[in-house]
Amino acid sequence: MRLACEPKRELRRSLKERVDRSHAQVVAEALIYYEAQPPLEALRPKRPGDQKRRLGRNLALRLRNRRESALCFLHKSAIQFIHNQAEQDMRMIKVRQQTSGGFRSARRARDFATPRSVLSSVRKQGRSRLEALLQGLEVLFAALPP
Repeated sequence: MRLACEPKRELRRSLKERVDRSHAQVVAEALIYYEAQPPLEALRPKRPGDQKRRLGRNLALRLRNRRESALCFLHKSAIQFIHNQAEQDMRMIKVRQQTSGGFRSARRARDFATPRSVLSSVRKQGRSRLEALLQGLEVLFAALPP
């Protein structure tokens, strides 16, 4: 898995197949384990016939049903196994939320997050953040009435 963490590195076919088989085996074993567990008592079923499920079973079902998404880092070298960039993108929002006591309205949260999201996307695309900001301002001023 250490090799999968290196960005833009193509993995050997044998390694991809081994990870793919291991994933399938672990998910199958998890589903067998959770199917053998006694059912949980649902406090209030949402619909008649609904049963409350264990979190581990839900995860195993998601990993089985979304196998291609879970293992996309194996087949697309541009996608990294780790998600450090996503964590870094979220960190500033959490720090701002904790230091200021949160956002007072959804609009202020959106106003804070939108430029950060755009700049993060520009950085990931390898473009200049300053040029993107200037281009955004040009679009904004062009939309204003004369």
